[in-house]
Amino acid sequence: MVLQIARRCWKQHKSKITSDLLEANKKDDRAKTILDVRPSNVLNDEEWDDFVKERFSPSYQATREKFKVMRKNKKLLHTMSRKGYACTEDEMITEKGSSEEVTRVGVWRLGHVKKNGEPVNEDVSSKLEETKKCTTKNPTTNNIKDDVLAKILGPERHGRVRGPGAGATLSRIEFQN
Repeated sequence: MVLQIARRCWKQHKSKITSDLLEANKKDDRAKTILDVRPSNVLNDEEWDDFVKERFSPSYQATREKFKVMRKNKKLLHTMSRKGYACTEDEMITEKGSSEEVTRVGVWRLGHVKKNGEPVNEDVSSKLEETKKCTTKNPTTNNIKDDVLAKILGPERHGRVRGPGAGATLSRIEFQN
């Protein structure tokens, strides 16, 4: 788990540097601004030059564009920013005073509405309506394979579970329940 967190932090750090590099590339004094972006922990000029070349390479730019398109095609956007489901669930537990009142469906709903309570988009709105209908018909269950989200959103992808946060797997959740 520690290595997963370290990996995620490292990727976020590289992503931030890449964003700063691309912004610096748009400015008039490109060479100076690219040097200004260089982190203080990069001591070797050759490493920095290799990183910059790799980020401006056509293959990297093609990959970047591919993932931009994938991001634009996402339908069920969440509003949790970097907080994630786990922190949202903890906040709900402290608000309600009991973890028994907080369900996976409730956390998912809260994560897909704006602060004013409106859904993020039409796709989310229709899924929220479906969850309301299904929760009134069916009681909540601890089995992730058969709960309302599984019925509405479909089966979980291998190795992933919607809601509990990073590192959660179906087998870990089933073991805890």
